[in-house]
Amino acid sequence: MTYSQELKLTHRKFYKILGVSTSFWALSLPITVLLAFLVAPHLRYKIVTTVELAARFAGQLLMNMVFLGPLSPALAENSYSATRNLLGSAA
Repeated sequence: MTYSQELKLTHRKFYKILGVSTSFWALSLPITVLLAFLVAPHLRYKIVTTVELAARFAGQLLMNMVFLGPLSPALAENSYSATRNLLGSAA
C-alpha cells in the first residue's frame, strides 16, 4: 500500500512525518561534508564534529518522536479496529 492509497488519516500523518524525518537525517551528511569544505582548516574538526553530532542527535530525537509518539503504528488504537479481551468478547 502506498501513501496515496492509505485511508487512515493517522497513518498518512505518520508516513508524512517519517518521510520528512528520514529526509532530514539523510541530508545531514552531505551538508556536513559541504560545510567541511567551507570552514577554515584550523576550525574544521571542531565545527564539523559539532554539526555532525547535533544532526545525529536531532535525527535520533525525531525517530524516537515518530516511533514512540501518538501517531506510532505500534499503539493499539492505531493498529487494530476492534480490541478484544482475553475471553474473546468485544471491548
